[in-house]
Amino acid sequence: MNSYEITYDRILDLQRELISTLETQSGETEIYLIHALSATYLLQDYLAQRIAEVGPSPEGEDWELL
Repeated sequence: MNSYEITYDRILDLQRELISTLETQSGETEIYLIHALSATYLLQDYLAQRIAEVGPSPEGEDWELL
């Protein structure tokens, strides 16, 4: 995997964690979590574009964008 793919996978993990935490929070904490989650989606879009530009990883592994 190249660095974009690794970072993309980490962003997906972070999104899962934020969503899980968001389900148990309310009030001001909930607002901060929503903003953080929104930022991860922007970063995910950017990384998807970069991955598309640089092509598949050097090892030729297959991976799927969500």
